Amino acid sequence: MSSLNISLDINNRIANVRKVNSLRQKEFSQKLQISQGYLSEVENGKKKPSIEMLIGIYNLFGDKINMDWLFTGKGQMFKEDTTPEWLNDWWQQADDEHRTWLKIQLSQTPPTNKNKINKTTPKKP
Repeated sequence: MSSLNISLDINNRIANVRKVNSLRQKEFSQKLQISQGYLSEVENGKKKPSIEMLIGIYNLFGDKINMDWLFTGKGQMFKEDTTPEWLNDWWQQADDEHRTWLKIQLSQTPPTNKNKINKTTPKKP
């Protein structure tokens, strides 16, 4: 496979990331801090994505987009949801105050320990 085909593949995958997140090129380019013209050229295969652009995509969507898929096309576009069912249930029932509490707790938890968070979240009144 030629490098041109690989490049076009990643360009299409970048466009797919934008589209599944319901973003227009202008919005997406602003979030990535790149020009809309550059984004258009990347999506149309006229230019290769810069490392800064790829890092920006990771920073924005790395929690849900499978980066292996983005870079190589292997696997599924989205990461597998590994959120425990009890936490999904809690989130659905929580009010804004409790959701804010959880967001603060997660932001203060080192990444290596996030999978160790137990069910000590406050009960919904």
